[in-house]
Amino acid sequence: MEAPHSWCDVRFTDLTEMSRCLDPDGSLGGSTLEQHILAWCGVLVDPDSEEDELRHRQWSTHELWFHERSRRYGREHAFGGTFWAKDKFAPPPLRPAGAGNTVPFGPTDPGRWHATSTSLHTVLEDRRSTRRHDDSTPMTRARLGEFLYRTARLRLEREVDGVEYGSKPYPSGGSVYEIELFLLIRNVVDVAPGLWMYDPVVHGLAPVREGLEDPSVAALLREATHSSTVATAPQVTLLMAPRFGRILWKYEQMGYAVMLKHVGVLMQTMYLVATDMGLAACAIGSGDSDLFSRATGLDPLECTTVGEFLLGSPHPDEPFQERPA
Repeated sequence: MEAPHSWCDVRFTDLTEMSRCLDPDGSLGGSTLEQHILAWCGVLVDPDSEEDELRHRQWSTHELWFHERSRRYGREHAFGGTFWAKDKFAPPPLRPAGAGNTVPFGPTDPGRWHATSTSLHTVLEDRRSTRRHDDSTPMTRARLGEFLYRTARLRLEREVDGVEYGSKPYPSGGSVYEIELFLLIRNVVDVAPGLWMYDPVVHGLAPVREGLEDPSVAALLREATHSSTVATAPQVTLLMAPRFGRILWKYEQMGYAVMLKHVGVLMQTMYLVATDMGLAACAIGSGDSDLFSRATGLDPLECTTVGEFLLGSPHPDEPFQERPA
């Protein structure tokens, strides 16, 4: 038994022993002494004794547990990049298996993009969340390709001790780059609507589901529209789906927390590039991983969504929110 902020964990010899110790009314023979011991260990708390303060009430059990267990502290021994699976399982490859049917975007022109790019100061100050898209002038395939090239392409690949590592425009702990990008495309010129996966090696799109008629795909689009708080469906929904084994093969305890940090830095990278390109961008705070699993057919224990990002051409009637001086 373990609890956040307790100074130790408690181990029981069997379930009967645990039930006896936790028995609140003595019907199973539990003793006051045993419950005092659990309270002393910090794993059994009398709710009536807690102060009615925000610092207690603001934490849900799972969030406080996650916070403590994903940080290094006294009771944790197997923590960090331990490579615990090295002699048990083969390291997951950098490139996902489903990227074989990729349709490349074609030639790129980074020099032209650099010549028209604004300063870092400007994009940081101009960055804002824009939810409404202009379907009369939707984003083009070329513009989508530029956005993905500048945010998520694989710049470098190398192998060390049998493990594949990479480099992309955003940072990743241990250079593992576990996040795969799936694109739910509704309205992009020269790209068929449907669910696609971005191949960062070839710099292209691999088909996952054609069209938007599949019930799970349609539900994903409705979910993104609802989360955006506007009535019009987004032109593109980027679904950030880590292949968990890429990072959990190496890291213990802290792996999922690191994935969430990667989602954050990728979102900021997308925001800044979208701002520089004059595109409408908006990170959304929630999504439906179960719908994603049904739409893709992927095992949710191996790969599913942990972040979503909307992208499109900005609507001319979107009200401008004044930035601070």
